[in-house]
Amino acid sequence: MSRKNTGRDEFDMSEETADRSLDLLFKSPASGVKVEFQGGEPLLNLPLIEHITERAQWLNKRHEKHLSFVVATNLALLDDEAIDYAAAAAPSSRLHSTDQANSTTPTVRDPVATAGASGGRHRACPH
Repeated sequence: MSRKNTGRDEFDMSEETADRSLDLLFKSPASGVKVEFQGGEPLLNLPLIEHITERAQWLNKRHEKHLSFVVATNLALLDDEAIDYAAAAAPSSRLHSTDQANSTTPTVRDPVATAGASGGRHRACPH
């Protein structure tokens, strides 16, 4: 999934392509599968992340694999909507920062919600 900029969507993955990709992913004999959102800035297309996540969870009810999700983002577009969705969709999700030397990978909401007031309810950088 990718977006060149906020005003153009010809580079975005379609829901149809995403669905076919998930169908192929769940044919894997592996006991665990990971869906990683990257390329450009995936948070520019939160509706597609929501679609893929919800469909993968639905497919996994039948396949019973260890399912995980990763959103590779620079956090510039991390807002309340994205945080609330991540917390609701996968309550055991972790926020991992490769910039934090001794990170204990707290839950997705904790480092953002405790960051302090920065004009919004959440702030991307916990320090």
